[in-house]
Amino acid sequence: MLCKDVYELQDTRLAKRFQDEVLESLVEGYYKVDAWGQIGEIKNIEDFRCKVGVHTYDDLRKYIGKVIRGEYRVLLKEPPIFFGLTFGSTGKRKVIPFTGAYIHKLGKVFERAIIEVLERAKLSHVLNGFCLNLNLPSRVKDVNGVPMGFVSGLNALTVEERFHFKLAPSQREIDSIEPKLGRDSWMKKYSLVTEKYLGHDIRYTFGIPRFLLELGKYMRRNVGWKPSELWNIEVMFLSGVAGIYSKYAERLKYMYGKAKLYEVYGATEGLFAQQIDDRHALTFNFDMYLFEVKKGKKFKMLYELRRGEWGELVVSTDIFPRYLIGDLVTCIKPGLYRVYGRTHKRNLLKLYALDVFEAILSLL
Repeated sequence: MLCKDVYELQDTRLAKRFQDEVLESLVEGYYKVDAWGQIGEIKNIEDFRCKVGVHTYDDLRKYIGKVIRGEYRVLLKEPPIFFGLTFGSTGKRKVIPFTGAYIHKLGKVFERAIIEVLERAKLSHVLNGFCLNLNLPSRVKDVNGVPMGFVSGLNALTVEERFHFKLAPSQREIDSIEPKLGRDSWMKKYSLVTEKYLGHDIRYTFGIPRFLLELGKYMRRNVGWKPSELWNIEVMFLSGVAGIYSKYAERLKYMYGKAKLYEVYGATEGLFAQQIDDRHALTFNFDMYLFEVKKGKKFKMLYELRRGEWGELVVSTDIFPRYLIGDLVTCIKPGLYRVYGRTHKRNLLKLYALDVFEAILSLL
């Protein structure tokens, strides 16, 4: 059952109830696929941990290969309608199969992470304007009749078609550009923006800070103006990198003006959390996914973390049980969290210290 008010997700007592309900629902689905159908009766999280180990992408690769070849029942209750590609910024590229149920959940998360946030901040009027779109192609090729593309492009296509967001460029225009991710492809995308959309009423954006900053540099070089001098962007929904406030906020402010920033956290496997107000912290979707934290060899529920505790995030989705995402998560205060990069990054502890300090200041 979905929460009635997103602030309920910050109440750790309610989070436990939501997580118990999510576990029950997920297990019912796992019973129906070949990979997990023989795990036996699961009554609670302890049973789940005992009977289902933690999986990495490499552990699941053989199942995903079978799904790509058409043997979808090994992992899915229904045929895939999309294969999502990762950008590969944190390691090797991955392919994730998506079902109609996933796409439906994606729409629910976007409604919560964008539309409800704008309503709460009294900024819904920005939806009357255009949204700057620098996402990746939603369709690169077809595999056995199923489209394959990047999940950020799928996200853009979802809000464009389901919520009628006016994207600039449209996702179809993005998809028409050569799908290779080299410099030429990005230059074509930036050129499209400057040739067609400089005079449009662009009021908000969602995307990866790195590419937004690169567009700003391109515009200064080729047009002679910063984005803030041509558009009145009031809101920026940002994802895809760690340290949005500690590493990117000031540079984005220089290029795009005094837009309000909101962080959205997800991966190719799902959209897991979002910033819902001015506090620089994430609210996790405890009513949609199951979240655990790996601390050494032990595990605890994400909502059980105390202020200052941290560990590796483990997520159970409709497709993957107990999937080790590889990101570190920390508790800023019960019910509010920050997520950092992969554990192998050398500057992780420095980023963690700066970001937690900044996040705590935002709560005061």
